[in-house]
Amino acid sequence: MNQPNTPDISFFFAVHQHMRSDLDRYLGSVGGAVESERSTRLRSLHRWTTGFICELEEHHFAEDTFFFPDMRRKVPSSVAIIDGLEADHRRLDELLAAWPGVSANLADPAVPFDGAKSAAVELAGQLRDLLSVHLDIEDHDVLPLYWRHYTAAEYDALQALAVKKSKKKGIWFVAPWNVDNLEGAERAAFLAAAPLPLRAIHRLVRPRYDRLIAAAFGATPVAVGETAKR
Repeated sequence: MNQPNTPDISFFFAVHQHMRSDLDRYLGSVGGAVESERSTRLRSLHRWTTGFICELEEHHFAEDTFFFPDMRRKVPSSVAIIDGLEADHRRLDELLAAWPGVSANLADPAVPFDGAKSAAVELAGQLRDLLSVHLDIEDHDVLPLYWRHYTAAEYDALQALAVKKSKKKGIWFVAPWNVDNLEGAERAAFLAAAPLPLRAIHRLVRPRYDRLIAAAFGATPVAVGETAKR
């Protein structure tokens, strides 16, 4: 349990685990894809990909623009680690830029299926492996620095600034995806504390998001902490 003056960074850990789970599930899904799914499930999977890219880009934008610069200033010993994480972001940007085309090819009947599937599996594996190591470093070497060097008020102000200045691209996906980082009472408390416009957006887009998850993966959203089982 956090002390009263200690930042609550549990949401960041939940976000990271959700990213791991979704990449595992995506990799399993494309690995098991068959050609007859190109006009159905793989089209939905492509749309899911576009939404998930928005989430990853939003997350990295917040880190590069707000969290990492502030950490550099406040904790000089973190500079070398953050340099490495920012270099990872540049490599991840390259993979994310290539992902929509690879995903679209997998769903396109005009593109040879075997080559499209191999390309999708390869890219997904590269993305999963790079992000897995990247998130482990953040979890083990960066996030604990907030406990040691920030007060709860300092961290909350930084978080609020990042939310206020976020790009808000792909909100139709990003909003429900982030709600799904939490469960039960924590989810209810998160929604209750969210600004009214964000709660309204979530209610509006939630049904479409749930239909997309079901169409893309044939299942309800994976619970936080789980990995894909296929």
